[in-house]
Amino acid sequence: MPSIPNHLFKLSLFSSFAKIKGSFFLILISYIVCGQTEVSHLSPPKTHWQSFGFHKQPKQVAIAYYKSDSLGYEPAMFEVFTFNESGYIIQKYLRIYGKYESETANNYVYKNGVLDSINTLASAQNSTNF
Repeated sequence: MPSIPNHLFKLSLFSSFAKIKGSFFLILISYIVCGQTEVSHLSPPKTHWQSFGFHKQPKQVAIAYYKSDSLGYEPAMFEVFTFNESGYIIQKYLRIYGKYESETANNYVYKNGVLDSINTLASAQNSTNF
């Protein structure tokens, strides 16, 4: 087996070290970026009507989403927010239409005026037969 000249061996070592250093730098940067974005999901959920951006306190808000094309339009999703007399959300209902129909209800439970838990009831249905 031929031997590697000393100056080429040092260059090869330096090149390998530079690649490792560069890889470590990329891993570190991605960890920092992901670490900062991961914290956003730890914020508390919206619970008061003002945090949703409404101008007046509602009892119930319904939002319908439609998809459209050249043939017309059809419902795609339906959301309903229900609030109590104090202005806190007590239920968020979501209905998705189409190929992957589902219904989800998030019931907000409060104890002593503070959000205690969110109970989720969901049913997903796939209308395609395999």
